[in-house]
Amino acid sequence: MRHALGLSLGPRRCACALMLAHALACSSPDQSKPDPGSAGAAASNAASSGSPGEVSGGNANLSATGGASVSATGGSSSHAGAPTGGSAPTPEGSAGAGGNGSGAGSGGASGGADTGGTASTCDAELAASNKARANAALDALFVDKQTSAIAEYWADPYLQHNPIAKSGVAAFTSVMSGLVTSASFKYERLRTLAECELVVVQGRYSSSGVIFDMFRLKDGKLMEHWDSDANQASSADGPTEITHPEQAGASRSVVLTHLSGGSSDLLASGYVDHRALSAAKIEYTKVHHVIADGDFVFALSEGTLDGKPYGFYDLFRLAEGKLAEHWDSRRAVPASTASGLGIF
Repeated sequence: MRHALGLSLGPRRCACALMLAHALACSSPDQSKPDPGSAGAAASNAASSGSPGEVSGGNANLSATGGASVSATGGSSSHAGAPTGGSAPTPEGSAGAGGNGSGAGSGGASGGADTGGTASTCDAELAASNKARANAALDALFVDKQTSAIAEYWADPYLQHNPIAKSGVAAFTSVMSGLVTSASFKYERLRTLAECELVVVQGRYSSSGVIFDMFRLKDGKLMEHWDSDANQASSADGPTEITHPEQAGASRSVVLTHLSGGSSDLLASGYVDHRALSAAKIEYTKVHHVIADGDFVFALSEGTLDGKPYGFYDLFRLAEGKLAEHWDSRRAVPASTASGLGIF
């Protein structure tokens, strides 16, 4: 499915990251994920334990994993209308039939997709606690260069979705011990979003640029990690403070409508796109993870760029119910990974 704004404003991409050289490793409750020996196998590694049901629609699936999903009915969490070319969303994570791509609207995606699942029911205090823990972990290790922070904040069995990083605290410690203590290594934490057990941090690494790092936490420990590719050109300008926590559900709905081919009406009049990458032919096929935190929403999605499999990492800021700002990155889906896990 082509991105909702692909015809007029170029590609949108999402997600979580640690630069390739920094390969953060983490663990997952699901250790039975298939070996990503191909792009297709890597794509199948998407969902973490506790994910709600996915909904197929048109040529894409939209799901919100990690315990927080999209409400398709009622309230502020309801989906903002049926995506172009698709049928109305189906509630409670059940399957819904989508369009066949014949109904693309102005500036919209080719084809549509439905979203489903129930609204997030996780405790706001849990999200706040996990956000604080993730921030403290990255600041201690990357800013203060305290390698002892690994034992305090990370835990096995610690699965890694970075293509070149092996899973496990020992492997992570081995890489970090020589890296973060270097005088040339510097890190700046920019934005942090949290929902349920998932936390995403947008940060700037001295040797590789702005990256998204996404973590799953359990009992205050970083247990799993996903990240975008390094990007020196990425801009991180714009607001960093998260506001309007009560609007998280509505914000998520707008972003998922956008990614599924929603109309250009979703854009605010002063929309600012910080994308670091030139416009290209991008099609979204599945949204694997969504973190909605007030007026900010992050999504890690699967799709293609010029027909080749990619992961897209998109961060949006909303204002008055519309998309006001966007940052992004991407990563090519590898044929294999050091950990045996896919990038999603």
